[in-house]
Amino acid sequence: MNRQMELAHLRLADRHIVDGELRISAQAALVERMRGGQLPIAPAEELLVLLRGTLVEWQHHRELIVAALMVSSRQRSPIEGIGTHGSGCLLMFRALVN
Repeated sequence: MNRQMELAHLRLADRHIVDGELRISAQAALVERMRGGQLPIAPAEELLVLLRGTLVEWQHHRELIVAALMVSSRQRSPIEGIGTHGSGCLLMFRALVN
């Protein structure tokens, strides 16, 4: 895949992460509001867990895109202007390619 396409995927991944964080915040607030009422909150809590798991997957995907960009350009440090998110998948990828 060419660099421009990878950068486009990175921008899309960043948007997904931001959107996911917003959805999680909204769902967490909804769960808290529901706690005081008489409605069952289990479905809302299950959705919150699912959203959090999806966000982790999106963060891992973003890290893989960053790693692919780094490998393609033979860089060993984060690309200028591009931070890392998530739980260190990028470090594991680096260990595999070195």
